[in-house]
Amino acid sequence: MVNPIETALSYARVNRTTLRENILHLGRFNVVIEALAAHFKQAQLPQKLEQCAGLLDQYSSGRTQPQLDAFRTAVEDLLNSSDILEADLAQPYARQVIADMNIGDLLPPTFQDAVKRTITEKSFDTTGLSAELRLMAASATKKTIHVAAIDQGFTALGVEYEKVESTSAEIGFLLPREVVGETLKDLTSEFNELSKLLRAVNELVAADEYDPHVLTISSSWWQVFLDLDPNQILVWVLAIERIVNLFKSNLEIKNLQHQLGDKKMPKEITDLIEKEVEKRMSNELKELASEIRRDYGKIDDTARLNEIETQLRQGLIYLARRMNQGAHVEINVGIPEEPTPAKGEAEGAKPSQEFLNNLADAKDRIAKLRDLRDRARSASSETTVIGQNAPLLLTQEPSPDSTAVVSKKRNE
Repeated sequence: MVNPIETALSYARVNRTTLRENILHLGRFNVVIEALAAHFKQAQLPQKLEQCAGLLDQYSSGRTQPQLDAFRTAVEDLLNSSDILEADLAQPYARQVIADMNIGDLLPPTFQDAVKRTITEKSFDTTGLSAELRLMAASATKKTIHVAAIDQGFTALGVEYEKVESTSAEIGFLLPREVVGETLKDLTSEFNELSKLLRAVNELVAADEYDPHVLTISSSWWQVFLDLDPNQILVWVLAIERIVNLFKSNLEIKNLQHQLGDKKMPKEITDLIEKEVEKRMSNELKELASEIRRDYGKIDDTARLNEIETQLRQGLIYLARRMNQGAHVEINVGIPEEPTPAKGEAEGAKPSQEFLNNLADAKDRIAKLRDLRDRARSASSETTVIGQNAPLLLTQEPSPDSTAVVSKKRNE
């Protein structure tokens, strides 16, 4: 019988270098491990790989069409089972955990691509294909046992569990260490830039807190998760969506610039393209800051709004640069439970119109929150696509503005 705690410790010993270099927040790591363990338990990858190999052996001995059809059906079931149903496993933090644990080969699309590639390459060698599928099954068995053991061990030991609550929201910034730097001075400077942007949003929307409240911080990358006021969620989702779309629309132009450079086009032409991309990015981020001010600002003081818009614009440029350099942003939105009728109504008493109206309003709010959560997840996942290898679209630091806001609110 497998001892889950001993297996978890064994995994840690084997991977001590990786764990030492990538210190994750234990509570968040626990959440990802639980989701991975549930996924692997449901997917049953080792068993289905073995089933495919067994059916292939039967086909090798009989060579009948029904046997071949059974194998194809089993492969289709295997590929479908490997699909991830838990959307949070596609979030940036979870992806980093998956990469650090070297289990990405068991998740889509890598796993599905590997199965398809193996079948294609060995389509005329059924014996070799069967053996390859069994090797994949053995590897999957070993890794999924480790994941399940860690999950069981964490549960048995009562390890902390950090997940956004049903009535809360949070935003996380995952910053590459090689971009930010390794010293306390580097980290202080980086967090100061983040603080300026967060304070601008907080004050603009009249959030309950001016200074962002830190929920967790860890250092595989520099990872900081901050509490979000409900009024801030839409602003941040909109900002991340727009920045991601800006990169998508401008990367093609930047790639064209590189291609022209490779073809020995005059440097004057490639420089003009670079300046145009930089100009477009800066102008659109400026427009985004103005739009956020117009649609979400809750301050009557025009002069103060001007100052906050300037700070917001510079903060968005800073964030876009970091995302272009490989930083990820993760927004998580908690969803309250669906409201249920009070006991009196459940027992047959006719509910009042006021109660029905409140119930309808609550359900409408939850539906809107679900839509917002889906948008947040999609935008967060897209930040991982930009990648550290993408060409830089913002090469210049934002220039200080004469109306730049100080780091404290005017009324403080």
